[in-house]
Amino acid sequence: TLIDIQILFELAITASVGTAVMIITNKFMLPGLLSYAKMSPSTIAKLRAKESGGHKPFWWFLSGFVERKRANWVLLVAVGALIFGVWKGADLIIGDSEAGAPEFWPDSLYNQDINSIISNFNIGIDEVTVIVEMGKDGCVNWSIMETVDHFVWEMSNVEGIQSIQSLSTILKVRTVGNAEGHPKFFAMPRDQYSLSSALRNMELNQKVFNDKCDAIPVRLFLGDHKAETLARVVAAVKEFDAEYGRDEVRFRLSSGTAGVMAAINEAVSEAELNMLIALFTATGILTYLTFFSFRGALCVLIPLALVSYLGNAVMVLMDIGLKVSTLPVVALGVGVGVD
Repeated sequence: TLIDIQILFELAITASVGTAVMIITNKFMLPGLLSYAKMSPSTIAKLRAKESGGHKPFWWFLSGFVERKRANWVLLVAVGALIFGVWKGADLIIGDSEAGAPEFWPDSLYNQDINSIISNFNIGIDEVTVIVEMGKDGCVNWSIMETVDHFVWEMSNVEGIQSIQSLSTILKVRTVGNAEGHPKFFAMPRDQYSLSSALRNMELNQKVFNDKCDAIPVRLFLGDHKAETLARVVAAVKEFDAEYGRDEVRFRLSSGTAGVMAAINEAVSEAELNMLIALFTATGILTYLTFFSFRGALCVLIPLALVSYLGNAVMVLMDIGLKVSTLPVVALGVGVGVD
């Protein structure tokens, strides 16, 4: 699959069917039907009288732009618009550009509730869950759990992460509890039996480890799911895994609401260029088959390319990020332009 995004796949099928119908009707059916159409002499006389009955001022003004003198001004404006579109469109964000739900206004009740939760609690609604893959019984292996604890420390210093929930932190808290609350025991026990004691009576339904203890989730709660926040967190996780990951412990991305958003942003970023190339290639072929003229195809494609850049610029000005729900807008805009 060239672009593995289902909504674009469905849109491509719909657009292909529509284009095929347009070619069949315009190139095959209409010429055949017109060959059977007959006009009476009176109808022909009325049409000729209408043509010679003067010109509409508005349409007469527009027709003047096909002359070289006025056309040069149109081309100059188009070049200026293209430069602006390329310059401003370079700031287009892959993902959400605002906190909360961008589909709602910032002062909507939903977004106000989100801001209240983030402001008053450590836990947020945007979560990236990193899956730590370990060997069997890795939960009671000091070397592995110390690496996990180091990971938690590094992530806690990444901008945008509000709080972290992990087994390593729970183990340290339980170790302090087993030592009658003495603060000097707030550390990862080096002894396997001490780790087992800290794990005692912990249930699987607490969702901090699996039944074989070879995988644990580290839940990163973010302050928002802006594109820059997600990119920063994902880069930090990948960097830590590249530096400290080994055969017995790996840090895998990712689940959770924000984790899925980060994966979607990466998919959209990879698909954007491929989508535009495929879109304009298909449009160029179909318009050539329709007009049987390279000039005619270029007259359609060049304005569409200009519209694509201007569309990106408008999205930047309106603080709209490029994501799965907005990616088809670019494709749909090209389709409407062809029509």
